[in-house]
Amino acid sequence: MRGGFIVIPEIVLDTEQFQEIFEEARGKIASIYPDWNDYNYHDPGITMLELFAWLKEGQQFYMDQTSEAQMEKFLKLMGTKRLEKEPAKAVLTVDATEDILLPRRTKFYADTICYEAVEQNYLLKEDIIKCFCGNKKIEEYMDRRQLKFGHQIKMYMFGKEAEKGESFYIGLQEALPVGVEISVYFDVFQEYEVVRNPLTKNLSRAFAKYAVEYLSAEGWQEVKELRDTTFGFLQDGQIFFKLQSEMAFGHALGEEGYFLRIRLLEAAYDIPPVLTDFGINVLNVEQTEHVVEHVRTKEFSIMEDGRIKVEGDTFLSIYGDNDIYIRIHDKWYEAPFLQKYLHEESLTCSFLASLPESARKSLAQRENEAEEGGIHRIQEVCLVNYERNERNLKRFADGNGYPNQNYKLYEEGLIPQDFAIMVLEEPGVFQFWEQVDDFALSGPEDRHYVLDSREGILKFGDCMHGMPPEGEIRIVEYARSYGASGRTKANQINQLTPLITKPVVVTNKKESVGGRNEESFQDSFLRVQREWKRPLTAVTYEDYERYIKETPGLMIASCKVLKPQQVKELFPYYEESSISVVLKPYTKLLHKNLMEIYRDNILSYLEQYRMAGTSVYLIRPDYIGFELFLEVVVKANYVNGKEEIKQTVEKHFKKLGEGFGGCVRYSQLYGVIDRLPCVKQIHALSFTVRGSGVKHLLDGSIQVPPNGVVELCHADYQFAID
Repeated sequence: MRGGFIVIPEIVLDTEQFQEIFEEARGKIASIYPDWNDYNYHDPGITMLELFAWLKEGQQFYMDQTSEAQMEKFLKLMGTKRLEKEPAKAVLTVDATEDILLPRRTKFYADTICYEAVEQNYLLKEDIIKCFCGNKKIEEYMDRRQLKFGHQIKMYMFGKEAEKGESFYIGLQEALPVGVEISVYFDVFQEYEVVRNPLTKNLSRAFAKYAVEYLSAEGWQEVKELRDTTFGFLQDGQIFFKLQSEMAFGHALGEEGYFLRIRLLEAAYDIPPVLTDFGINVLNVEQTEHVVEHVRTKEFSIMEDGRIKVEGDTFLSIYGDNDIYIRIHDKWYEAPFLQKYLHEESLTCSFLASLPESARKSLAQRENEAEEGGIHRIQEVCLVNYERNERNLKRFADGNGYPNQNYKLYEEGLIPQDFAIMVLEEPGVFQFWEQVDDFALSGPEDRHYVLDSREGILKFGDCMHGMPPEGEIRIVEYARSYGASGRTKANQINQLTPLITKPVVVTNKKESVGGRNEESFQDSFLRVQREWKRPLTAVTYEDYERYIKETPGLMIASCKVLKPQQVKELFPYYEESSISVVLKPYTKLLHKNLMEIYRDNILSYLEQYRMAGTSVYLIRPDYIGFELFLEVVVKANYVNGKEEIKQTVEKHFKKLGEGFGGCVRYSQLYGVIDRLPCVKQIHALSFTVRGSGVKHLLDGSIQVPPNGVVELCHADYQFAID
């Protein structure tokens, strides 16, 4: 074993060359058959030995090779697979001459590189014209010029204390529309000494609760359907909401206009949110290009004449070609497409279709439903949207029913997770097929396929492992991306699709981020090695400290698991099976509510790693304040001697404050100062201490308790020049 893991020896089969194999075999002739004494090349026996030596060398070579299929199996045995391609992401700002609603997956371009809007976005002719924060009076204020998105600002969103009742006001030139989802983007300052751990879901206990309100004729009204990707303004993101009534022109803290307000209902931030940018005409995009998409929904309506009505709100549903499929008794039927209506105010489409004749015949044979037309047996509706020049994907290929069918796709760069197919299995009846990594677990009746995204090949089973298609193959989801190559620099995404003719100015103020190519096999195995070295259960003190520091959403300056004898100094009643951790959040004010928020989130996160029967306790740090008095003689030829002494003392105490407990030694501090080249003589050095649990030693040193954090509160310097 090495490093706690069993090292599997590397077996190499291809170790001999042809000549070595032949010489070894010829050398054994004398012992096996002594009468054979002609070893020259003209001898037929030697010729046979050469033939078998050549065969053996070839066998060894092929047996020693590891195919990609085998490597995929090895990764699967280890519980993982290669990481798929991931598109780059960017943030766009848009200046519009009139209010405009951009549907989801609206296309933007940086030259030929396509980016698509992640959400539907409502853009205003006039963006935010002012903002300010305060409770009963304005504390900070920004006007239109300062708020031009992309100009660096730095503004406390809820003031420097961010207490309950504080509000952030957003002033608008015109009222927002009713019933349309609005988004506001927030760029939150993150450049602190300690980086906040990223969030992908809500904290088990949030730092703050807030309400988004708008000023109406009836006063302040709370918005509904609120979504928040900033998780309480802890990181960059957007909030989404809808208004239920008309906004009214009015006054807020002495200012007039149309107002939104974000009001803190509860708050216990570690670091008050600081904005560096924000705006309404801002949208998130990712580097994908959907050629065809499908949207399955159970939200449809049946009209009095029996027609089926379904809504579409994506870019391709509005500006592309469309097909409609309906599911009845777990079979999909292509519905005759009748009409398409565009609703310009909401930028959505209504599609009308009728029940296909093949579905009516099928229903007539089951439960005598022909009188109803089978309408009420509809389980689901699928809307398939194509780019207008990609209609050939509708009939991509025709399956022949033979095993191991392979079909080359039109181009590489596709995204496996955004790919889907349907296959015609009987007249008028289609079925969705499922994408799998391989056919190992596929049976003869399983509608499975494998997508080789690197080669751009669609593969089907061999009749034993995976059913082969026999009928028309339709691609109903197809998207492509450049992966890491799709990243762009600032101000390069500057074109809106020509299908939207309204004049807008688009740009990305910051370069795009993320983006990943499909992982190679070598990188996959290296990643697995790293993951296997990471324990799945916290066992050692170091494991607990590492997992605590990784808790999502928190800013942890330092933490330390205390040894049993250290815990007993603080708490006489100590549980032997418990882990006690002293924790120091990165904050300017460590109040009770904040410590409880950290405790609840850490314990919730540790639950997946904690050993059964082990209790975890978090201990609040005690800040031990030092007040220093120093009288020192500085050499006259050192101009910056005084500043150097001050910086040395501050640096010494800062280093002491990075950990917990320990001893602040008088002699060590004295020596640090005395060794400075600018110091001629120290006349006096003393310090007083504030805090509980400290011990004064005979040599003037201070023993700090195990959960103590040293900090220099005040320093009094007396300098003399000689």
